[in-house]
Amino acid sequence: MVYDTDGLLREADGQVPRFHLERCAADKARDIQHLKADGRYALMFPLDKSIPDPYLVKGLTVRLKWDGVPLAKLNLEDSRQHVVSHSEKDGHCEAIVKIGPRVVPSSQPAYPISGPQFAPYLAETDYIMPHDARVAETARKITKDSKTALAAVEALSKWISENVHASLIAETLTGAEVLAYRKGKCSEYAIVFASLARSVGIPTRIVLGMRMIGGPYCGHMWNEAYVGEWIPVDTAVNEVGGSCALLKLTHSDSVMGTQEVRWGLTDSLEVAVVQAETRPSPLEGRYTTGVEGQVYTNADHSCRFTAPAGWKFKDASKPSITMLRLVVPGEGQKVQVHIVLFGVPETLTPKSIIDSRLGMAKARSGELTVVSDKPCEVNGDPGHSIQYRRPSAKNKGETNKTTEVVWRHGASMFLLTMIAEESLHEKYAKAYADLLASYEHLK
Repeated sequence: MVYDTDGLLREADGQVPRFHLERCAADKARDIQHLKADGRYALMFPLDKSIPDPYLVKGLTVRLKWDGVPLAKLNLEDSRQHVVSHSEKDGHCEAIVKIGPRVVPSSQPAYPISGPQFAPYLAETDYIMPHDARVAETARKITKDSKTALAAVEALSKWISENVHASLIAETLTGAEVLAYRKGKCSEYAIVFASLARSVGIPTRIVLGMRMIGGPYCGHMWNEAYVGEWIPVDTAVNEVGGSCALLKLTHSDSVMGTQEVRWGLTDSLEVAVVQAETRPSPLEGRYTTGVEGQVYTNADHSCRFTAPAGWKFKDASKPSITMLRLVVPGEGQKVQVHIVLFGVPETLTPKSIIDSRLGMAKARSGELTVVSDKPCEVNGDPGHSIQYRRPSAKNKGETNKTTEVVWRHGASMFLLTMIAEESLHEKYAKAYADLLASYEHLK
């Protein structure tokens, strides 16, 4: 089973499975139209305040504004979130929401868990398939040594994060299909977890909201599992108990049950950070973030880079993202080199970032040839690199070449990318390599 440049699943003989054709065509056309028109279709919002690393945040207060969806339709309160204030008048709504850190359950009951109040969250629904034989067998194997519901949830989350790979596929898969194809978006991660957890008697919800990823808030789907109390479970990053990076909007017993809120908020939702309580950087007071001559230092991400001779750093950061552009003398926009720094959960790998970016590049250009795709190290830190060619969007008959390296140190992820017409790319390949080699982790 492979994916083509449209993100479609195909069998080895090139045929698209019937379930894929049935669920994909109309939704994909609509999705692409909306995504090209406005990023808010995906509930994506740049932040108006600088939060270099959301995993150093111990408390976050946000303001939500929207129209047309009654406040009662949302589920803004959970074990981490508290609605400080809200108003609703003439269809206009506003809420101030405070988000706290990871939830640690006060009790750890055994499982299976039953009771009429949990019946909807143990049932088989659209896409969620706890009674499928393969789902049930897989869940039993993963949780066979787990004595409590929390231990079972942690085992399932770990297994999914290690065995399901992020991919921007166009359709929505069932839990059984995710087990078969081992790929998917955040919705597939949520669906397969709900299927597995329900099959062993752990009540599970589907949650729709946003996650702070590399700066902006991005539309996201995860789970809540009942382990004595409802706690967030984001298997895409193997995060049990949640973090301040998650902003919940609603939950349901099914995927489709979240969609009324999703589509109702698409055109009007506004998100703003009111206050962020951050833990101090371990290097605070010892280093200053900024550019000095040929050197760029970042205290939040504990790193330093030195520009190649003649190149200059230009800070292209926004409140929602830390980014440096390298100005190559005489080349203007012909050679684009950027460094991006962002905080991520420690379970997210450089390979998963590369795969996600490659999927988006394929979706944008369609025609793309991968030259190399391999693990690497950057000054001892684990990373992954990729090179690919694709036709130039501006100059017909010309081929652009892209090199990207992603690596991580602790909760910080680094991306170094160069895009240029192929001959220019080769001309500056050594300078790019020197820039990569200049990376140092500050202590």
